[in-house]
Amino acid sequence: KQAAEIILSMAQGETEGAQLIITPQKNINSFNVVIRDLRNTEGDIFGAQSVKVLKQHYLYQPQKSDFNNNENVPAGYIPDMLLPLEIASDYNETSIRAGENQGITFEFTSTSQTVPGIYTGEYDLVIDGKTTKIPVTVTIHDVDITASQTKSSFIINRIHLMRGETDGSIEMYEKYFKLLLDNKVTATYAPGFDISPKVMADYIIKYWDNPAFTSYSIPTRVGLESYSVNIAIYSQFLRELVQRSTPEHNLVSRAECYVLSLDEPQAINSIDGSARVQREISALKAANTKVFNQVVENGFFDKYDAAFKALIKQSIDNIQFLITSPYNSRFDNVDVTYVPQFQHYETYDEKEALYSHAQKFDNELWWYGCISPKYPWPTYHIDDYLQGARAVGWMQKYNKITG
Repeated sequence: KQAAEIILSMAQGETEGAQLIITPQKNINSFNVVIRDLRNTEGDIFGAQSVKVLKQHYLYQPQKSDFNNNENVPAGYIPDMLLPLEIASDYNETSIRAGENQGITFEFTSTSQTVPGIYTGEYDLVIDGKTTKIPVTVTIHDVDITASQTKSSFIINRIHLMRGETDGSIEMYEKYFKLLLDNKVTATYAPGFDISPKVMADYIIKYWDNPAFTSYSIPTRVGLESYSVNIAIYSQFLRELVQRSTPEHNLVSRAECYVLSLDEPQAINSIDGSARVQREISALKAANTKVFNQVVENGFFDKYDAAFKALIKQSIDNIQFLITSPYNSRFDNVDVTYVPQFQHYETYDEKEALYSHAQKFDNELWWYGCISPKYPWPTYHIDDYLQGARAVGWMQKYNKITG
């Protein structure tokens, strides 16, 4: 048992968490936390409004994820949701049974304007009317990481939201989109991607100045139509993005194209599959050229200088066509951006093959995790060591991976 105190260290422009674990010897009817401003020796304030207090909510999982062999994280109750403590109190969900653990998470958020220094103070932990003082020390380092330095592409869609939230509206999609940005993660598609090019462009412009909004994918189909690439749909979106761009906001500069029809390596590693990759990537590259020429012919660039026109052309040429595949020699002459799973950067030969292909086409390097890989590889899985989620980022930097 450790003393009840919170000590954490963080940069400017990030969110860091701390937790308290309550394990009572007798039943607790209710608990609450009172937070206050923290101050440094110069009188600067780390305000209470910059701290969230969340109850760790648990769900019972009778079995682990398929093939997950981390025996140190067994099946059973897992912390699956962080519920704002005030909501837990409103619904009378702040009781704890004797001998059981209850975690409380504190999320501290700094900004680029937070003055570096050591902030101290006390919070109150109130259990059945009895108050315990919790010393708090937060060190803010003079390092600003507000702006994201990498790209990301986490898939959400309104069908999934309908199943979980019983609300598949674009407003609900935007809530999740913004939640991801708040955690420095970008969704694969900007809101409106399944409505129209204009609506998607509106949302891209809306979130353009968000420092976490580093990338988005141009759709190659709409809704649940065939997995085949729809060149007409892709061209409509690309044309809208070009025509909504300005010298200050080059919308194409953050665009990539996750080629959904070429998803997962098992589907494309055959001879027929590799021919399909070449065919669909060639069609998309041709569409890039055609759209640019059409926009030129329509006089879009007449009001701009030659530098802006060249910038848009360069941005179109730099659109990355992402395919979720490990290295495949059949694609040596295909201008694709590989997105292998984490484990495919393990061996020297495969890593060098991925680097060589990216260098040949002046492309980025990406990777991804999904149901696999699993422990002992770092993952984003809940039923695994949560340090793995951080290790993924460290490995990404070490391997010079863009997204």
